[in-house]
Parts: sequence; structure tokens; C-alpha cells
Amino acid sequence: EATYFVLEVDATGNLLDGNPTLEKKFVADVHTKGKKATLSVAGGAQNVADITNAVMINRTAFINTIDAHLKEFGYDGVILDIENTELPSSAMPELIKQLRGKIGSDAIIGVYTQPWQLTTVHNRLEEAADAVTWISPMIYDFTYTLTDLKDSTLKWLPKVNGNRSKLLAGIAVNYPTGLSVAQYTDVLKWVDAEGLGGVGIWENTIFTQPWIDAQRAVWPDIQ
Repeated sequence: EATYFVLEVDATGNLLDGNPTLEKKFVADVHTKGKKATLSVAGGAQNVADITNAVMINRTAFINTIDAHLKEFGYDGVILDIENTELPSSAMPELIKQLRGKIGSDAIIGVYTQPWQLTTVHNRLEEAADAVTWISPMIYDFTYTLTDLKDSTLKWLPKVNGNRSKLLAGIAVNYPTGLSVAQYTDVLKWVDAEGLGGVGIWENTIFTQPWIDAQRAVWPDIQ
């Protein structure tokens, strides 16, 4: 699965800054390689007031806009990257369940989460566990150690009702606190041993040869 990153949303629920030419090429390229193509919405630079209004006040319009965008470009699903907000804990499970009802049972719904949202914004995320395809805690928000990653990832397991296939280890390679190739290999081995769903990766550096070689050494079936 590869994700087109990222379209922000305005307060009325409309997606912003789309590039039809680039998006069509992205989806076509991903599908040509036999992979799923997803669209990321919101993101860390998103205006907090706008995303709050879109989720809390204009949710139906927001969901309809996502659905229309997925259909227009042929995406296989959407990733909710809703950061730095103070949404009530009921908002995200409600949004996810309503979104699932709109885009259908086969579409991907991924959720990026921040470590501190465990007891705030995503405190009730388990209520939407059946509607979520995967969640990925963003461990790049703190200085990396494998112990930190293990602890901070597994804390989220109850939010998917213990379904390990729905929990990804979120990692980054393009941040000052990002992983080296050797660290990435250690993470892959740990994820494999734990039976988790995989890794959520930020940065297309991951597609360069050293990272590809490391990945194939642990997961030879993933090309």
C-alpha cells in the first residue's frame, strides 16, 4: 500500500490542494505495480480549527468529499492523519464508523495516531475497531530506541481490540530522530515476531536500495 500525502481540509469539509494530474499518475503507477493506493487527509500542518470544524460541524460534507475523491481518482481507501487537535474522544470513532458506512466495507481506512492521543482524542478508538483497517502510532515524535517503539506501539493494541493485524509500527527515516537501516531491520524483525500488521513509513527514502535490501532480507515476499 502506498499513500498520496497529503490533502488538507477546510472548515466546510472540502479537500484542498489536489493536483489531478499528479494524483492520477500516482494511482496508476501504484496499481501497475499491483499495490493499493490510498489518500492521506489532514496532516501535521493542517489548520486545527479547520479540521475541528470539518469533523465536528461539517462531518457529512467531509465524508462525502472523501468518498467522491476516492471514486474520482480510483483510490483504494483513505488515511486519517488528524493531528494536534483537542477533539472529544467520541468524535473519531463516530467519524470512522460513518466514513466506513459511506465508502464501503472493502475500502482501506487507516489512522495515524500521536502517542499522547491514547488517552485523549483516541481514548475511545476501540469503538471503531471493526471499521478500521489499521492504526499506526507515530513513534517519530520522540527519540527512537527499540524499547520505546515496542512500548509505545503495544500500548495501542487495546484500541484495535487486540487484533494484531490491525496494528502497525509507525516509523520514520527522514527525521533527526529517524531510523538507520540497521534500526529499521531490527524493527521489521520485532514486528514479525509480534505478529503485527506491518510498518507505517513516512518518507520515500524507503524505496532506495539499502532500505529495499533490508526489507527483503526480513520480508522476502514484499517487493
